[in-house]
Amino acid sequence: MEKIKESIIVGIICLAGFYILSFKLAETPPGIYVDEAVTAVNSYSILKTGKDEYGKSFPAAFRFFGSYSPPLYVYLATIPVYFFGLNEFSIRIISVVLGSLMVIVVYGFLKSSGWFNRKISILLLPLFVITPWNFFYSRTGYEIYLGFFLFSLGALFLWKGLKNKILLSLGVIVMSLATYASHSQIYSAPLFLAFFIIMYFKELDKKFLVSGLIAAVVIQIPHLFLLSTKAFINKSDLFYSREILVNADKILLPNFISLPLSFLFSFFGRVAAYISPGNLFLLPDPEPQRSMPEISVFFSWMVLPYLAGLFVLGSKIKSGFAKFLLLLIITVVLPSSLTGDPFSTQRALGLLLPLFLIVAAGIQLISEKIKFRKFLFLCLGLFVISVVLLWRSYFVLLPAERAVSWSFGYKELARIISENPDKTFIIDRGGGKPSYIELAFFLKTNPEVLQSSANPEIKADYYNLSEFNPDYKFGNIETRQVIWESDIYKPQVLVGSELLVSSTQAKDHFLTEMFVITDSRGYPIFKGFITDPQKKCRETNFNSTFCKKPNLNTMDQ
Repeated sequence: MEKIKESIIVGIICLAGFYILSFKLAETPPGIYVDEAVTAVNSYSILKTGKDEYGKSFPAAFRFFGSYSPPLYVYLATIPVYFFGLNEFSIRIISVVLGSLMVIVVYGFLKSSGWFNRKISILLLPLFVITPWNFFYSRTGYEIYLGFFLFSLGALFLWKGLKNKILLSLGVIVMSLATYASHSQIYSAPLFLAFFIIMYFKELDKKFLVSGLIAAVVIQIPHLFLLSTKAFINKSDLFYSREILVNADKILLPNFISLPLSFLFSFFGRVAAYISPGNLFLLPDPEPQRSMPEISVFFSWMVLPYLAGLFVLGSKIKSGFAKFLLLLIITVVLPSSLTGDPFSTQRALGLLLPLFLIVAAGIQLISEKIKFRKFLFLCLGLFVISVVLLWRSYFVLLPAERAVSWSFGYKELARIISENPDKTFIIDRGGGKPSYIELAFFLKTNPEVLQSSANPEIKADYYNLSEFNPDYKFGNIETRQVIWESDIYKPQVLVGSELLVSSTQAKDHFLTEMFVITDSRGYPIFKGFITDPQKKCRETNFNSTFCKKPNLNTMDQ
């Protein structure tokens, strides 16, 4: 009876989590980030034509901006895109569903660890849902949360597989599948699986382990075909080799000593950053698209339970679950620390699970030191404060301060373009994110139109041509830098940021402001200017080669 009650409560928390995570999903974050847009457009393209934006049929890795991304989220997203259409909600809802189901995974660890009592385990689940790291990424419409979910689910199956033979095989299979979910899991999942087998080899049922490994190898067949292509090693440029060389030159020792020392300094500096209380509880990710204003990945008050949890971890270091948590941490931190970012919340999302469990261990320890009623009152107070802080950061500050980071304004720009099919629009890139994919998303561009605008050489050697050209031309749109020498002599609309056209330029080139798109604070994001080539040519006495000079003989008649 108790198990049924627990299952019902966990189910209710999952449903409540789904409601919380899906609240204002299409409106917040504002706009749609390019990673979401490219995922959505390719899901739509696969759904309609069986090909991606370049015309490649059912690719094993999608050539997103020249960076080959694991395909699983794209294929899964075809389901909501089919039912709800091409929009912000349909591309983000997969992550929301997984964020809700993650409650069950966390509860599975809490219950099977032997560290937590039933009441504390239940109380911790709503806290996990609103933890900033979880809340933020479970509302984003691209691969990151899917990879985290499959990695966590596979880890749970492997942990429980020490006693349940069938779950051991399932754990191996899910870990193999996770490599198709996100870039991070291409490294973390096989690394974790290898270390797990080595660490627990004597305790594992060999028959079920082998059957799981055979299935895992079969799942990896598409990856095996990519081994000899650039698609398999496309993230190798993230390694900080230049930093190592620069720091090694500062060490007055031979290269065979200074280079390893420089590498160790950079590597362990990043390892420390990923477990630093400052980065985890006080400072947000410096990348504005991967963080919320004025809040870190965990609530600041969690630093005390975190320190208490580290004490618990140290005191139980010889226990199986403590070793398992350390294994989770190591296999996420190792590959993350080999990339240039000093602290990437996206790349190291797999840390959310073990670090939350450490925080949970600290909360369990604190609950044992005070009366349960006082503890319950304390938890309720902190939960309410956390909800208020999360609401303020995510639903108030983020739309106001991070609108540009989330490509806000393209929806309105797409509307203006669609209402003026007789005009040609030049969208100035200005060195920013690729704008063609944003417009293709909001205009719901026919996939075949987008495919026809792609370089045909890409389709012929899809997995090796990683160089990306952001200049696109489809419909009545061109996305490229404005060429002032020629564009002002053609009848079209020049679109860019506030800095694209100064008042002096507008006057000198006879440009008329057509529209201004602003953010919620009234700051201009896009401005559109209509050219007047005839007036420009007349006023400059037709001195440009782009001017069509009048026929004087015709004028005399």
